[in-house]
Amino acid sequence: MSATGVKTTYEEMGDYGASETKTLYCKHHQGSDTVTFYNEDGSVADMAFQEWSSGKDKWDAMQKLWMPFKDEWEGELIDGVERYYVPPWEQDHKQSQPK
Repeated sequence: MSATGVKTTYEEMGDYGASETKTLYCKHHQGSDTVTFYNEDGSVADMAFQEWSSGKDKWDAMQKLWMPFKDEWEGELIDGVERYYVPPWEQDHKQSQPK
């Protein structure tokens, strides 16, 4: 089954009105036509949104990741979106497994 992993950053309200930059991960599972969004720690992202920084909030990040390509699927990524192959929460686990 083929999957495409993409990520982007967004701003969330932090302590005392400061902005905190977070990374949102998205995995497109082509075999089952599903999309899953993940937080930085690997937990499934909730769909609670705050209007904090227009154009840079979680809602905007999810929209970017939903269709991350400029024209055709697997083509050029839109600005602010990057691919990932192994998410950070799985990297430590894979490195600690015996070979």
